[in-house]
Amino acid sequence: MAKNEMQIEFVTSTFTTHTFQQQILDTKVDYQITNMNESMLITISQMDMPQFQSMSMALKRNGNRTLEPYVAVLYGACNVDEIGHNLAAKIAKKLEKRVIYLILNVTDSTKIMIPEIEKRLYNEIKQFPSKFGL
Repeated sequence: MAKNEMQIEFVTSTFTTHTFQQQILDTKVDYQITNMNESMLITISQMDMPQFQSMSMALKRNGNRTLEPYVAVLYGACNVDEIGHNLAAKIAKKLEKRVIYLILNVTDSTKIMIPEIEKRLYNEIKQFPSKFGL
């Protein structure tokens, strides 16, 4: 090999995924968790609605677990996606990841859907902590 040539080394990915589903009334909800080193991507979508509607991010503050995480809407209408960024902040406080990305694609994200989604997500975290980096 010549002196200035670079060598490419392939490494095994450390990303892991975990998927599960839930039926809420007549709506099937699909969950996909992509666990990365310092962050996690959580996608929650209605089975019949695969389009990308909104994405929020919650960033934990360094060294202080009592402060609320920084939260931003990365994609979608800010005034509409308050539910998504509130959920991202709650999840960030619960998990040990520095950054939580949340894609929330549900049409009826009001009184019935969101509490059921949160409950199922927290039950899944409790039942399979290693899938969430705990």
